Amino acid sequence: MDIQQIADRYVELCRAGKHEQIQDELYADDAISIEAPGNQSGPLGNVEGLEAIREKGRKFMEDVVELHGSWCS
Repeated sequence: MDIQQIADRYVELCRAGKHEQIQDELYADDAISIEAPGNQSGPLGNVEGLEAIREKGRKFMEDVVELHGSWCS
């Protein structure tokens, strides 16, 4: 896949709400999730590795009470 194909697939899956599938298809096993300065530690801070990113997402969603919408462009 070239960059445009990756971007198109990401947007397609994002718009369909298939965020886990995005990770399965498009993330490397050694991907890194980096937060803004001041938010880099703790369970939702910087993490390394696909499984750590998935766990970070699960922890984030545990705190979500209601999701009003999302979009991707």
